[in-house]
Amino acid sequence: MEQDVTTLGDHLAIMRRRWRLPVVFLVLGVAAGVGLSALQDPLYRAESTLLLEPDKVSTTAVVMDADEVATQARVVASAPVAQRVVERLDLDELPDELLGTVTADVIEQTRTVAITAERGTAAEAAAVANAFAEEFVAYRTDAATSAADDERNRLFAQLGRLRADLSLVQAELDNSRLGPVRRQRLEAQEQSLLTVEAEIRTQLAILQSDQPTGNVGGQLLRSAEEPATPAQPQPIRSGAFGGVLGLLLGILLAYVRDRFDDAIRDEQRLRTAVGVPVLGRIPQTQGDGSRLVTIVAPTSPESEGYRSLTTNIRFLTARGGELTQGEMLVVSSADAGEGKTTVATNVAVTAARVGLAVILVDADLRNPRVAERFGIEVPLGLSHVLADQADIEDTLYDAAAIDAPGLRIMSAGAIPPNPAELLAGPRAAALWKELRDMADLVIIDTAPVLKVADTLEIVSEADLAVLVTRHRTSRVHKVTAVVERVRQVGGPVSGVAFCGVPQKDAPYGYGVARE
Repeated sequence: MEQDVTTLGDHLAIMRRRWRLPVVFLVLGVAAGVGLSALQDPLYRAESTLLLEPDKVSTTAVVMDADEVATQARVVASAPVAQRVVERLDLDELPDELLGTVTADVIEQTRTVAITAERGTAAEAAAVANAFAEEFVAYRTDAATSAADDERNRLFAQLGRLRADLSLVQAELDNSRLGPVRRQRLEAQEQSLLTVEAEIRTQLAILQSDQPTGNVGGQLLRSAEEPATPAQPQPIRSGAFGGVLGLLLGILLAYVRDRFDDAIRDEQRLRTAVGVPVLGRIPQTQGDGSRLVTIVAPTSPESEGYRSLTTNIRFLTARGGELTQGEMLVVSSADAGEGKTTVATNVAVTAARVGLAVILVDADLRNPRVAERFGIEVPLGLSHVLADQADIEDTLYDAAAIDAPGLRIMSAGAIPPNPAELLAGPRAAALWKELRDMADLVIIDTAPVLKVADTLEIVSEADLAVLVTRHRTSRVHKVTAVVERVRQVGGPVSGVAFCGVPQKDAPYGYGVARE
């Protein structure tokens, strides 16, 4: 496509062309995911559930706000608790390392904490998950007990100081020589001290009644059980994940490759590249292209394609629809393997069968194939004529014997060491003129334009030139380069023949033409 992909049809077309890349990367992704899973050490996951409780349980304290719950959940997975678990289970790791394998998450809108441990064995995973819950409760209990003891000691110390002050006041009140004012002040002080003493004793009594008993701060709701299977690796899950990544990567690469691939896949792109009409579409076939289909299967879809191509070539002259004497047609391609020889030979047969006197010349002096296609042996050919080693009449083979009356064939002859020099010499220009005088249509099968310069020596003498292209084989940059080179030497580019067209795009069913 010459423009950006914008339609669903464009996307589907890309996937049809590049489906192998996504499939290959999908398989590779699955294999990589499963392979990496096989290399991983097994990891077991166990979970215990802890219910958080306030330090002091009463009818009004059982509800904890969200901030307090979140704070206590952080305490569950904290270094002090981890240190206690390490000591309890005699683990050979630091608290921070242990915390890397444990998570404590609050279950939404509750004061319940899920403690998850991931360890190398099922038993250790369950033991660690349970130990964190139990050690958190023990940690909170120890903290509450320690706080209560500290408060009690503080109150007893305060009470001791108070009793000492009270003893001094009472001892001074026992003195009978005190004045009334002084006695009144001491009695007031005594009363104040007694009041404070009563408050302290009340606080001690309350503290004693709230003394932590059993577990404080939470309770284990559900103990972790040993998992039957490891949580990791999961080959199926890893393979699926790897497959998805591989598929996405394959699709991306398919788009990238398609964007930078300039293979000609449709007629529109071909017309845009060459700027001339498509004269014929030769359908795709399963054969090797070595047979002359217009002779062995004249009613086949391929033969119909060649008849259409020949008709369009005849009308290119714009001379009443008939070719005049001396018309010279050059058939070439950008590269080898695109079908130029097959097109040249079949067009020659088709043109002869409509009553034209046709001479087919094999001017590919480096890789000649015309005689081979007709299954004939002609010892003398074009190279002998150009080297003045044979006359024209001695090199022309009458194809009437092979069911192609009206067609004469000039083979390439012996392969010379200097093809370009022979084709550029004055004898070549004289030969083309003589052949024009001997036939209605002279068809020249030439070497690929981008391979050697031989064709450029001939095309400037031609009346017509047909560029042969092949579906998914010809490249835009090569085709445009051929058109530019031919026009630089003053040669015509009359149109193109599009070979190997898929059955769905070809008007004649299926068929092929090959070099």
